[in-house]
Amino acid sequence: MRKIIASVLSLAMVMTMAVTQGPEVKKAEAASKTTIAALTYTYSSSADCESGSVDLNKSKYGSKKNGYNFTTGSAKLYASINGSSLRKLEWSEENDVVDAGYKYNGSKYAMPVMTASDKFQWTANTTPYFEVDLSTTGYTGVTFSAYVGASKKGPKNYAISYAVGSSTSFTKISGATLTLTDNKNMSKISATLPSAADNQSTVKIRIEITNMNAVGGTLLTTNPTKGEAAINYITIKGTKSSTSSSSTAKVTKVKLNKKKLTIKKGKTAKLKATVKATTTALAKTAKKKLKWTSSNKKIATVTKKGKIKAKKKGTVTITVKYTKKLKAKCKVTVK
Repeated sequence: MRKIIASVLSLAMVMTMAVTQGPEVKKAEAASKTTIAALTYTYSSSADCESGSVDLNKSKYGSKKNGYNFTTGSAKLYASINGSSLRKLEWSEENDVVDAGYKYNGSKYAMPVMTASDKFQWTANTTPYFEVDLSTTGYTGVTFSAYVGASKKGPKNYAISYAVGSSTSFTKISGATLTLTDNKNMSKISATLPSAADNQSTVKIRIEITNMNAVGGTLLTTNPTKGEAAINYITIKGTKSSTSSSSTAKVTKVKLNKKKLTIKKGKTAKLKATVKATTTALAKTAKKKLKWTSSNKKIATVTKKGKIKAKKKGTVTITVKYTKKLKAKCKVTVK
């Protein structure tokens, strides 16, 4: 027999996890991509759960608000059974050898699950989900994979979607779908994220439950307090980008098209500034931040676009500056 060890106010998911070898990764992918974050929870005994007389330190388990820590990397895992409020994850407990929980590669294991209950019910016309939040800064070509399973009365159909930054609008990834046909059998769902997810401080990836159909053929909403979905073996990979992070880019030089200039009183002239940087994007941004100054505004003035107006006879220095060290000067003589 298997039962769900649940506590509404606290998380019943052990954070003292050992990483076990998940699905094998193709050698070509392993060679070109680096693991950004990975999650593999392993169950050791009933002592990993909070139940009855067992009262473990709740600080081990995180919280619904703060998510659940990955075993590798700084990603967080969330879950919602109704597509709005967050739900804690629980354990499918091993009570005996015969019914050990969910099947993975032919063997039975206990898995972290999101289960319906009297308080947290499957709700019609909603999109329940598992969600992974992480940073992809410094990585391109991000890939995502996870193994998902469900009980007979649990959800059958899944899809992967993503959002970037603070956006709450999620976009489904074409072809990234999964239909479960076997009760409690963990199956893989995966996707390559669009380039919009490259080099982002926040990327949210959801494994959405796309409809209310259950593995056993009934509707989840027929008996909303029954049924569960399980997730494990999550891996996010990406290719390291040496110039993608803004912290590695820098401005190297500021230059003027002229070092000396002569203007007649009452006339105008234009100086052109050039900014050199390690990335084209930074060069453009830095050029907009340049500051122009005149050493004597009574002799000549200069605008923020480098336009000089000669006011009276004399000599003045026009300076364009990005920082104290990165600047250029032009000596202007007014006749």
